[in-house]
Amino acid sequence: MGRGEQKRFLFVRALQSPRLSALILCLLAAFSFSLFSISGTIVDEERKEVPNVSTGRAPVGDFGKGPEFGAFRSVEKRRLGQICGLPFLVQAIRHDTESNSLRPLSLNPSLESREFSFSGLNDQLLEETFHGKRLVLFGDSTLWYFTKWLNIALRGDSCPPQLLSEKLSLANARVAAQQTTCFASEPSVYGATPPPAINLRNGTTQVQWMGFAGSRGEITETLLKQLLQQRMFHFRPDVVVFNLGLHILHFAGEARNPTVDTVHIWIHYEEWLQAVINSSEAAGAKLLLFKTTNYICDARYTGRFAVANTRYRDQNVTTFETCQAQVQKVLDGEESTKSTESYRDISNFCQHASFNENGVQYLNQRLRDFLKNNASVPSGLDVGLFNDHDMQTCRYTEVNDGRHYHNLNLARIRMMANHFQCYLNE
Repeated sequence: MGRGEQKRFLFVRALQSPRLSALILCLLAAFSFSLFSISGTIVDEERKEVPNVSTGRAPVGDFGKGPEFGAFRSVEKRRLGQICGLPFLVQAIRHDTESNSLRPLSLNPSLESREFSFSGLNDQLLEETFHGKRLVLFGDSTLWYFTKWLNIALRGDSCPPQLLSEKLSLANARVAAQQTTCFASEPSVYGATPPPAINLRNGTTQVQWMGFAGSRGEITETLLKQLLQQRMFHFRPDVVVFNLGLHILHFAGEARNPTVDTVHIWIHYEEWLQAVINSSEAAGAKLLLFKTTNYICDARYTGRFAVANTRYRDQNVTTFETCQAQVQKVLDGEESTKSTESYRDISNFCQHASFNENGVQYLNQRLRDFLKNNASVPSGLDVGLFNDHDMQTCRYTEVNDGRHYHNLNLARIRMMANHFQCYLNE
């Protein structure tokens, strides 16, 4: 046997080895998967994400990657809306906001065998999902303005808003025109007047905003407890949507100083989330949606906020030392009891509670972790995530703002209705 034949003989014998054959199969599988994962992708320049495009259907995000789309237990999948494909809807709207925000969508993600269908925004959807419900929208100004838009959208009995499943910009223009002609007595969707508690659709649908908004809407633990334990209980809602994230973020020493209450609430955030669950259940609610804190477009900041954002984003040493000293001074000045917050708590607050997208993402991750791992939910109450953060982009917020997205409110109303379909219409 020649030298070449000997090599071929040894190679064939080696392939016959069970261990080596298994190793080769594993390497081939890994190589094939890596090719599948990187094919057919586009890059979202604003946040440097890499969503997957499903051919022949509405573009959807990269649903097969990341911790949010792993193999969850059913309770976790339900709380994150995965049983109905709600994360897919969010990413489809973000990918093409103008076209996908209001129209019906059928999404078939690449790594899912099930197709998810979502009704578009029209009067039939509003009637099906909001009719006869008592709704509390509890939070900051990001739900304050949303409530005003919802009030107009639901007034189809007196002046049909004709919110057809059309392009988002056309629908926004229609609402603006109808506000002038139909709702001259109503508070402006952009104004500083609080949205009133209203009875809609022959008195069967009631919407109430509660919370803290604007520079005069400073959050306190005492008022928060009062709203949760008294006003919400008195209203007896069917559905509660809750968020107060922006009010507990800061630029200490730069542009937005914290208070004793905001420090306490941020540090003990999960305890407050559990208190919201308990209060919602006590008030008789059937569904509680925790809304994510709005995306902050740092690029829209100007003046002191722009400077503060740069220093906190770059982890300026002097800025953090100033923050820690200021927070400690605020806590030491508490009259009722001396603060028991640790140095580590204060350090985390200064580093992770900044009033920019870094602080928002940290807080939203705490919310997700709470829902997946720590929430104690009584029977009779469904709890889910309303993740409008991931559909928001800098295109839809103004200079000097960076955190309100008025022209996305119709898309958010559609999303909320789709959430009601998921959790309440089973």
